[in-house]
Amino acid sequence: MNATIKEYTDWLRDETEIYPADDGWMQLVLPDVNFNNDNLEVYLKQQPDGTVLYSDGKQTLRELDMAGVSVSRGKRKEEVTSILAAYGIRMQDEELLVQAPIGKKEAALHRLLGAMRELLDLRVLAQEKVKSFFLDDFQDLLLARDIPFLRNPTFYGKSGLAQTLDFALPQTKKRPETLIKAIGQPRQDRVLNAIMVINDTLALRPNSQGLVVLNDLEGLNADLEQALVSYQVPYQKMSERETLVRHLKPAA
Repeated sequence: MNATIKEYTDWLRDETEIYPADDGWMQLVLPDVNFNNDNLEVYLKQQPDGTVLYSDGKQTLRELDMAGVSVSRGKRKEEVTSILAAYGIRMQDEELLVQAPIGKKEAALHRLLGAMRELLDLRVLAQEKVKSFFLDDFQDLLLARDIPFLRNPTFYGKSGLAQTLDFALPQTKKRPETLIKAIGQPRQDRVLNAIMVINDTLALRPNSQGLVVLNDLEGLNADLEQALVSYQVPYQKMSERETLVRHLKPAA
C-alpha cells in the first residue's frame, strides 16, 4: 500500500510544472486533466501570516459553465455545496480556495484537487439521453435496493492525509464495511487516485474492504482494469448492476 501512495505522489510531483504568475502567485500545471483533456491548473501564494493559500483561479466552475453545466441552482448546486464541504474548500465569487499552514500544504493541495476532480465530473457523462449524474445513478441504485450508505465520508489514511470517499457502506453480518470510489469518467489519473485513496484508507481500517465502481457506458480501457487488478483493488462496472448489487448486498 505504501508503494501505491509513493507511486501516486511521485507521479504528481514529477509531472507538475511550476511557473511564476501575477501578484506573487505561483501557477502549478498538474498532470490531471479535465473533460477537455486540458491539464488542471492550481495557484498558490504565501500569506503574510506564514500560511499558504491555494486557488483554482475560478477555472473549475467556468469550465462547467462553458460546457453548458449550470451549478447555480437545483440539484447541481446542492452537489457543489456537498463536495466543497466534504473537502473543506470554501468558495468566493466562483473561486475555490483552501488555506493551510506551510507544513500541511501538501494535504491542502490534495483536498483542492479532490474537489476540483469531483466538480468537473458533474458534467453530464454521455449524450443528451443521459439525464443524471453518475454518482446520483449509483446512489439511486443503493436506495432502490435498500442498501444503507454514507455519502462523502472522510477518513484519515496512513499517510496522514484526509481521504474523502464517495460512499461508505456500514458493516453487516454478510459484508465488511465497504469504502467506495465511484468514477464517472474513468481515466488514468482518476483510477490511480482512487487506488491511492482506498489503499491509504484501508491501511488504518484493516477490517474494511475497498471498491471502485466504474462508469462503462461508453466503454472502458482495459489498461485501467488491469491497473486495478495489479494493485488488488476490487472493482465493479455500473453496467453489470445485478452483479454489483450482489457484491454490496450478499444474499442471506
